[in-house]
Amino acid sequence: MSTLARHVAESPRAGQGSGGRHRGAEAVCLLAGVLTPLAFHTLGTLGFEAAKATLIWLLALVLVLGWAAGRAGNRRWPIGSGDLGRVTGLPRLAAFAVAGYMGALLVAAGFSIAPGASIWGSYDRLQGLLTTLAWIALGVAAAVAGRVGERRWLMVRVWLVTSLPICLYGLAQRFRLDPIDWLNQPIGVTSTLGSSTALGTYLAMLLPLTLVLAVDSAEGLLDPRGVRRGRPGSGCLRRVPYTGWVTLAALHVVVLLLTEVRGAAVGALMGIGLAVVAIGWQRFGRDATPVILVGAGVLVGGIAAHGAWVEQRAGGLEESSVRQRLLIWGATLETVASGGWRGLVGFGSETQALALEARFPAALAARYPDARFDRAHNLVLDALLTTGLLGLAASAVLIWALGRCGLSALKLSGRDGLLAAGLVGALGANLTAGLYAFDSIATGALFWLLAGLLVAPLCPASMPEPAARAASARTARPDRCGPLTVPSARLRATSTLAAFAIGATAVPTMVGPLIADLYYTRGLALRAGEAPAQSITELLNATGWAPNQDVYYLALGRAYQEVASTTAARESPVPATFDDLAAFTPTGRDGLFAAARLALERGVDVNPRDPYSYLHLARFWALWGDVDRGSNERMARLGRAADAYDTAIALSPNRATFYDEAGLAYLQLGHADDAERRYQEAEVRDAPSAERLARLGDAAQLRGDAAAASARYAAALALNPRSAPAERGLAQLARERGDLQEALEHAERAARFQMREWTYRRDLALIHQELGQAQQGLEEARAARRLAPAWEWNALRMLIESLRT
Repeated sequence: MSTLARHVAESPRAGQGSGGRHRGAEAVCLLAGVLTPLAFHTLGTLGFEAAKATLIWLLALVLVLGWAAGRAGNRRWPIGSGDLGRVTGLPRLAAFAVAGYMGALLVAAGFSIAPGASIWGSYDRLQGLLTTLAWIALGVAAAVAGRVGERRWLMVRVWLVTSLPICLYGLAQRFRLDPIDWLNQPIGVTSTLGSSTALGTYLAMLLPLTLVLAVDSAEGLLDPRGVRRGRPGSGCLRRVPYTGWVTLAALHVVVLLLTEVRGAAVGALMGIGLAVVAIGWQRFGRDATPVILVGAGVLVGGIAAHGAWVEQRAGGLEESSVRQRLLIWGATLETVASGGWRGLVGFGSETQALALEARFPAALAARYPDARFDRAHNLVLDALLTTGLLGLAASAVLIWALGRCGLSALKLSGRDGLLAAGLVGALGANLTAGLYAFDSIATGALFWLLAGLLVAPLCPASMPEPAARAASARTARPDRCGPLTVPSARLRATSTLAAFAIGATAVPTMVGPLIADLYYTRGLALRAGEAPAQSITELLNATGWAPNQDVYYLALGRAYQEVASTTAARESPVPATFDDLAAFTPTGRDGLFAAARLALERGVDVNPRDPYSYLHLARFWALWGDVDRGSNERMARLGRAADAYDTAIALSPNRATFYDEAGLAYLQLGHADDAERRYQEAEVRDAPSAERLARLGDAAQLRGDAAAASARYAAALALNPRSAPAERGLAQLARERGDLQEALEHAERAARFQMREWTYRRDLALIHQELGQAQQGLEEARAARRLAPAWEWNALRMLIESLRT
């Protein structure tokens, strides 16, 4: 009891030092470690990362503004004299390493090929410069708040307890008890992290810490006095903490295996191995060498066995994700090697998807036509690609500095050294998993929080103003008591109000991605519910909340196109600029197409290096070209579609689908040779397809080579007996020969194979009309009328009237 009383009596004095002044930083760190992995919502498309990123930004904003207001209120703004000089030794080395890392990120963002994405983050990840700076702010706060040993243990315990509901939710998903029906669910469980990769890395980082807490509790059981560190206990009560941590560690292992993420499993093995080695080295010194060697052997064997098991399940190297990573790693190295001066500064954070497109592996593009790799799946290659050699060197120095701090922290006696062993293992697990995967918002935040705790015990417990410096400052500064002196209370109030005003101004910007995603999801729901006109307002609101994301502009453009396709009226006011769209919504076809063009062109302007932005713009011009058939304006629009397709191909030359769509545009232009070249380029990059062979037949038919066209249509049907384009081509050839019965057979098969294609129904109606089968032709013409866009209704109405008579 005397030990407990002494502990209670000493705790206020510890709080009066640095702990009392930095309880706010500790609270923010606790909230970040608890809420970030738990935060998600079901109202948006980005139900996880947007919520987590917004939370991290706001917490970092509170930290920075609180610090700034406190400095200004104490008349020490921006930095007091000698502040940097008080941080010495390894903490100072870590501070300079972090500063160098931040400098490399700023340089990369300044020279980025997509500055908006590098600052705010990409649409899916939101891990741009702003997020990284928020992580660093949390890490600094953890280093400041964790200088008192018990506070470090408290934060780690709270973060570990938070993983309990996360693991339970993962088990619920595994046993199909999840009350939420998530879209695009991967093979492994994801829990509240939203990704099996993120969940696996998160648990891999926590496992060494859970192990350390179990060891700490076990030492309490072995204490013969029954009293340890001022906490009384005996009997079964003393076994509760140990049992709880061991159970939690087992739960971590089970859920981690359920994620089926190889990198996370390897990271967990590495983290546990580092923690065990660190504990053995700290407690037993050289006597622990045999145990360490045995542990290392088990670690290597476990990694090899796990890798072989995964490969066997995946069906070999060719079918597994290993081959995908090897291809992406090769493309990354080729991109950096050919980037010239960008090899030094990088392409910018969050630009992997854009930078890799020029050398995206054709094998991956053929297997996954629209898949994009926005990560190199290796932290070294990601750093090299995004921040160049400068950023890679800064990252290496940062890891080296943290390693030095970790080695020094392991030399601390007692529980401080024990906790340092767990922190080293957790950071090692993250870095090892990063060699095969990537960080998420939650795992990145946890990494920096744990890095701050690792450095914290090396920092002085308090940093009082030196008496000599304070005395000299009072001597050098004359007494200014008078009517012009601002009282300290008023200065503090002013600084607090200023910080609040700045925060209130910044909050709408920081919650913008989250609000934009809510509007975007609402717009998608309305479009899916066949109400594209109502979705326009929602998508416009999304562009207002996140003007730096091209996704919302592209979706808005497609919504305008859908409305134009169902609008019979042609004349209406035509918007001249994108800002006009907020003032009124066009009601006529011309105005709607103009609005779609403005939205899509704004999306291209936001992200001019993205080939998919040009792909959507090309599809728009091709669609608009179908409106006025036979006019010069139609040919001009189709020409712009072909130019946009060629731009997309120049940015991403290994995607066969781009060549296929460009070939169709050239066919509509009547340029058979250009179309054939595009299809041949697609053939080089992809396996033969029935539709491509049929389009090659269309090109031959356009040149007047009926024999070559017929041969290609036959080859297409040999590859796919249900090829509607090939059947349509054969129907056209038979119709030109005058064999209407054969044309009818092919046209009927084409319409049956693609029942939603209105042109096939129209062609079938025309053949029925020529055969004198008015009733059958009338049925097909009516079906074509129901499926056709609005600008075809008049022509189809005339066809229907002619069949009636």
